[in-house]
Formats: sequence, C-alpha cells, structure tokens
Amino acid sequence: MKTISLILLNICFLNLAFAGDNDKVIKVPFDSAYNKYSYRKIIQVDGQDAKILYLKAKKWYIDQYLKSTFLNDVENTTLVQTGQFDISAPVKAMGKEVVYSYKVTYSITSHFKDGKTKLEITNFKLIMMQPGATEESLEGFKKNCETRPVGAKVWTKHSIFCFDEIDKAVLKIIESFENQLKDISKTKSDW
Repeated sequence: MKTISLILLNICFLNLAFAGDNDKVIKVPFDSAYNKYSYRKIIQVDGQDAKILYLKAKKWYIDQYLKSTFLNDVENTTLVQTGQFDISAPVKAMGKEVVYSYKVTYSITSHFKDGKTKLEITNFKLIMMQPGATEESLEGFKKNCETRPVGAKVWTKHSIFCFDEIDKAVLKIIESFENQLKDISKTKSDW
C-alpha cells in the first residue's frame, strides 16, 4: 500500500513539475454566448456627447485603417470597420525551430452614447503567410492545433504563443482608441 501511494505521489509531482506551457491560460477573452473570441470595452468619457465621441472615433478609424469608407456608418451611433496586423510564432520540435507568420484580420465596432463608447473587436481570422494558405477562424485554429494527430503538444504551445501575440496587439489597439476618445496625447506640449 505504501509503494502504491509513493508511485501515485511521484506521478502527481511529475505532472505538476512538467505541466509547462500547455497549461497557460489564453488571455484573449472568449464569449461563450457567441462561441468566439472577442474583446469588449466600455470607455467612459464624461462630459462628451455621442456626436463628439463619434467624430473622434471616426478620425481614429480613418487614421488607423487608412480607409474613409466603413462597413457600417450610422451617424452618431455606430462605426464598423475591418483591420489587420501581423504576428509571428515559433514551432519547436526535434531540436529545430521554425517561425510561422500570420496575418490576423478582425472586425472592430464602436457604439456611441452620451458619455461613453462601447468598443468591440471580434471575428478574428488567421491567414498563414505562405502560398496557398487559407483563412481560418481563431476558434478553428486553436481546435486544429490541439487535435493534430502528430505533435499536438508542440502545436498547442504554438497556438498559445499566437494568442499571446494577438492579445498584445489588440490591447495596443484598444489603448490607442481610448486615448483618441479621451484626447490623451503621448507628445509633449510645444509650449
């Protein structure tokens, strides 16, 4: 009985000691109501009416995405646009490392009310930057990495790294948008 207890204790210890990156939490928020990854933030801007917030956001969208046409533009209430950024993530296996590059596309939506704006960044898709690559939803990408018949652990680590890179990029987008609405400038005054 003592031997069995020691064996079980060793197995538990080994599992904890070598759990590693596959047990990392994915930072990108998952919306279980829609079964997709998405960011949502309410940005409070006291004393600003919806029209002013809309105009500030519209300027930010045009500056950020270099497009003056929108997927949806309901004056003073809603703006919808698409955006993209690039990420790179390594795959390490059998002593070698290969870096894969992806283009990440997404939808960004802003809703305006007096004193606040709701920002949503959703519908993430990844496109591997290589000839013949197809577009894949972020949800599908994660599932495919975890269920590969060969190298599932390696590809799961790869997907976690991708999610971390996506999270960093989206948080920068949110910060930039929020700064625009609140008139926060990172440049020093010229006075």
